[in-house]
Amino acid sequence: MSPRKYEGPLTHTMILKGFQNCIQNAQELCEEAELLLNNKRYARAYALTLICFEEIGKLLVFLGGAYHGPGDKVLWRKFWKRFRSHTLKRTRVSLMEMFSLSSTTAERTFLEMKTEPEAEGLKQSALYVDYIDDNITCPSELWGERSRSLVEESLKLARNRLKLFSKQFGDSREMEEYVTQRIPSMKRRGLADSAGMNERGREWLDNQLRRTREEVSTQGTSSEPNSKNL
Repeated sequence: MSPRKYEGPLTHTMILKGFQNCIQNAQELCEEAELLLNNKRYARAYALTLICFEEIGKLLVFLGGAYHGPGDKVLWRKFWKRFRSHTLKRTRVSLMEMFSLSSTTAERTFLEMKTEPEAEGLKQSALYVDYIDDNITCPSELWGERSRSLVEESLKLARNRLKLFSKQFGDSREMEEYVTQRIPSMKRRGLADSAGMNERGREWLDNQLRRTREEVSTQGTSSEPNSKNL
């Protein structure tokens, strides 16, 4: 009998543990993808890089769940649907990257989101035997030496995103403060509710991000993320 998946509310402790576990697993996936790439196992290497993106995307899903209360049953049902949606988790990473790095443009982010169905199809082709153009194919046949550059590019992106989001979510004390103190404070100030930041809160965040970008641009370090503006 397979274990039953939990789909109830999460405590602050469970959310904070989720941050740490996702970072650890994403790191391990990235390392294993590199081993596969070095051994010319391109199909599985590519699949693992996309799964790495998905684990990073869970960080953002957990962050949204930190606003929910124990009795928010409808919100928790939506949370678990997002938590188990592969495509949504990858697009969440793209959006958060756009907000965190001034060097990441909206055009690049939206293009990546637009081509997301293609990425999911490539991941499936890297894992499973299937019929393509009336021919049955094995992943190793499709993912030959010509695919190496695509895998290298995907792995490079995985490393960069892991570095960025590990810096933002990896500080356990800072994240504990955010989840247990800053979110309740935003709710009290009318900047957020159980569903997350409201319109007033988003305006406040936009102003914070704009000031941060201006400061970073002035300092000449536009590629550095700012973990204080989660």
